[in-house]
Amino acid sequence: MEIDWFRLIVGILAIIFGLYAIFIRANAADSTKLNAMKKQWGEDKGKMIHFVFYGFLPIVLGCLMLLKAFNLV
Repeated sequence: MEIDWFRLIVGILAIIFGLYAIFIRANAADSTKLNAMKKQWGEDKGKMIHFVFYGFLPIVLGCLMLLKAFNLV
């Protein structure tokens, strides 16, 4: 089995970024991106948009990159 190292590294970095956005940046009071989204979209909708686009989506895409790196998809 041959591993695509570029996809492997990008997938791992995307998962790390998504986890960072969910656990660290979303709980920080001084997050500029989260505060801007809350200001523009409202408290609940801003948090949801931030969670989806900066947390959930990178994790899903990272997992897909890992699967593609190992030729499982």
